[in-house]
Amino acid sequence: MSSPTEPPKDLEQPNQLPPIYYLSPPQYEPSQRFHQTCNHNQEFIQYHRRLKMMLCGFVFMFFLLFTLSLHSGSYVQYVWTSENGTTPVPPPPPPPPPPFPFPGTPLVNLDFAKANIKTYYSSGRYDSDLWELANFWFSQLLNPSFRNATNRTVVFDVDDTVLANYPEMVATDFGYIPKIFDAWVQSANASAIQQTKWLYERVLHEGYTVIFLTGRKDTQANATLNNLQRVGFTQFSQLITRNSTEYSLTAEQYKSQRRKSLTDQGYNIIGCVGDQFSDCTGGYTVYAMKVPNFCYYIA
Repeated sequence: MSSPTEPPKDLEQPNQLPPIYYLSPPQYEPSQRFHQTCNHNQEFIQYHRRLKMMLCGFVFMFFLLFTLSLHSGSYVQYVWTSENGTTPVPPPPPPPPPPFPFPGTPLVNLDFAKANIKTYYSSGRYDSDLWELANFWFSQLLNPSFRNATNRTVVFDVDDTVLANYPEMVATDFGYIPKIFDAWVQSANASAIQQTKWLYERVLHEGYTVIFLTGRKDTQANATLNNLQRVGFTQFSQLITRNSTEYSLTAEQYKSQRRKSLTDQGYNIIGCVGDQFSDCTGGYTVYAMKVPNFCYYIA
């Protein structure tokens, strides 16, 4: 009788786990492992260098083209053509903006400017500035070189030089409305500006002749005369207003021509007092005396 077949050895021990097989990594010698690592690092460094060089090249080309396009349109030009292949004529460039009439003068909000002007008058600064100027002008007129001059004359403007229109300007919010201003002139209610009235009295005391030269029209002459006399300007040689042939003249043209005519008549004009630069520019006076006026400008 044949002997029974022996069971496999792995069945003899039922609690034994099946064998596990591992894939062992290739075995390198230490020297081989070191050289392989170095080769990988060198390849990475070379790749990184090439990438940086490409990026630097792109950045350089971008800034080069951008700089050339800014400095000269002849380096970088874009030519646009129509469908039929012709090059259209480019439109003309827009005209430059018109220059400011008073370059260098800062732009100020209109409401802020009006508030500053009101503060200038109400704070007393206008009065103090004008007193200082009136005293200085009078000292100039006392120059000994003029003492023996014949027919010494001082020419005064009227509006906002000897007669104050400030209340009327505040009432119209600093606007100029011809009908309203003419009604104000015809009312003859303007008050005297005390500083220039003091100067007027001093020059009369020193023997000067006084002439009023105003830009008002001849239709306003009687009202202006009444207003001057009412507030104490009673002694003067002439009150000159614009006639119909002078309406279109600028203030400088009109007043300089009138001073020339006075000079031709024998008046020796030593001083000219006005609130506008155009009151005294154009010659035919020794001194030009400017009264502060921040409310309007007349050329």
